[in-house]
Amino acid sequence: MRRGGGLRSLVLWVLWGTGAALRLSSPNPPPLASKPEAFFGPARRDGDKSGPDRRAFAGEFHNGFRQGQSPLETLKSERCQQFFPPEWDEALDDKNHITRDTWTQLLRPHREVRPPHRGGTWDHNVKEGKYKTSRAVERPTELRKRMFTYEDVTVPKDFTQKAQADFWCLDMAVRTLERPVKMISARSKLNTTIAIPAIWKVASTSIHDVLEHDKNTEEFSSPHRASFEWCEPPNTVQQACTKHSTFLDSNVNANIKVAFVRSPLDRFLSSVWEHAEWTACGNAVCPEQVQEGRKKARELASLFPHAYLINMTRSCEDPTQSYFLSATDAVGNVYEWDSIERVDTPEDFQAGMSFLAEHSGLELPAVSHKNSGGTSAVKRMYFDAVFSDPETTCSVCKVYAQDFVCLGYDLPSQCTEEACAEVGVQLPANLQAE
Repeated sequence: MRRGGGLRSLVLWVLWGTGAALRLSSPNPPPLASKPEAFFGPARRDGDKSGPDRRAFAGEFHNGFRQGQSPLETLKSERCQQFFPPEWDEALDDKNHITRDTWTQLLRPHREVRPPHRGGTWDHNVKEGKYKTSRAVERPTELRKRMFTYEDVTVPKDFTQKAQADFWCLDMAVRTLERPVKMISARSKLNTTIAIPAIWKVASTSIHDVLEHDKNTEEFSSPHRASFEWCEPPNTVQQACTKHSTFLDSNVNANIKVAFVRSPLDRFLSSVWEHAEWTACGNAVCPEQVQEGRKKARELASLFPHAYLINMTRSCEDPTQSYFLSATDAVGNVYEWDSIERVDTPEDFQAGMSFLAEHSGLELPAVSHKNSGGTSAVKRMYFDAVFSDPETTCSVCKVYAQDFVCLGYDLPSQCTEEACAEVGVQLPANLQAE
């Protein structure tokens, strides 16, 4: 528990009420968003060869630091791939095939799902239909297994609480060799096919619109497209088989597989108001919006992903980027990305579009990422307000720790084992390792 929490909370409550603490006109506004050294630690001096190549960027909500290496390189690193040591022995058992748990709304290993006569969750209403809740598959001798992510290690194996059904997002796959992820795909007039994972809050809407309306696009498929016709072996698991996902052969065999990624901090703030905006109250942040951001961070750290869905109807925007990047085909082979592009800045987004144009035959003229959610000045003001709370910062670091490591972004200096323990947040053990 934080020392002096009662007095501190009382002082903050009074300041919130007056609006005095977080006004833009305050003589000493929090410098977190615009001065990254205050949030991430000192920048490396020119000529300093120690540590990874570290470069500044000006993102949508804040200025930060990231490695000069491409995200594809950092994703392939041993530290990323072993961030959560995988536990595959049981999952390789032929009795442990992927099963849709219609009670918890998760895709899980068969042995974790209780049969109905034990109070379990198999759905007999669909067992004789074209798709099934559970299916075994003949796996190839050489399997490119995916890495474990936060979602795999956080859901208890004996979790049995009922969750809300969600037919928009794809059920989350935990501890299964197979992991379906929704995809955006297109085919150009040159007959080049593109497959892109639809990672929520990472310019997925902008990418969708650009590909769909490009004059050289011959065929396009939205991540929200669905069809029962796709439910053919080995893609027969209920709910997953109907989605336009990584399980489909058309995406597995795409000529170009490209993913887009973003700073975990900016992505989190974008997810707080998925279909609304961060708005100012006069020349200050709105206290209730700040509290909403902090509340979401705490709930993610304590409830996500399994218990988070008990009272929610959807959570498309919350899985880690590492989750999407560890997508597989229908038998469990992890996708091998040709490139991973960033979208932190307009220049990043344009570079990603240029890569696609060069390799696909699409025209993709100069376009911009459709940032929504408020003006840049307001967003940076909210970055300062939301992340000035240590518990919020530590909560986001806990859930998205692997994304910082695998995608090459600097951690906030607050995110140490000792500092986060003081506010009741336990960080993953591998986060501080070099």
